[in-house]
Amino acid sequence: MAELTRSDIEIILKAGGNLRGVDLSGLDLSGLDFRDACLRGVNFSFCNLSGANFSNGETTFTERHVLTRVNFSGANLENANFFRCKFLFCTFNGAHLDGANLLDISGISPLKLVRQSTLRPRHVPPKAKRIPTPEDE
Repeated sequence: MAELTRSDIEIILKAGGNLRGVDLSGLDLSGLDFRDACLRGVNFSFCNLSGANFSNGETTFTERHVLTRVNFSGANLENANFFRCKFLFCTFNGAHLDGANLLDISGISPLKLVRQSTLRPRHVPPKAKRIPTPEDE
């Protein structure tokens, strides 16, 4: 499969946005509107997503998303769902996380993520502590 360019992604997004399983690593996708896109299994590693819009509440990043060196600075991630994602060296400076779900994320401290962003997420659970059982002794 030929490598996709930013222009290709813009065309796909305007046509309904099915990007399922696509490797977008290394692309500058800043400012694009991903609100109606299917993003299941998309590789965003090393992408510039600054100012991108993921705000429709349907955007879900799952355990299949290992996000490495992704720039989310200024991105609109309102109501986005991050479920068991791994963030490695990602930047969220000024990202809008109002209403976002950050469930069981790793690679970045939830507090650091909240400090870098401009708004507050809906759910940042604390790390669960294992309670010893009698069988442990």
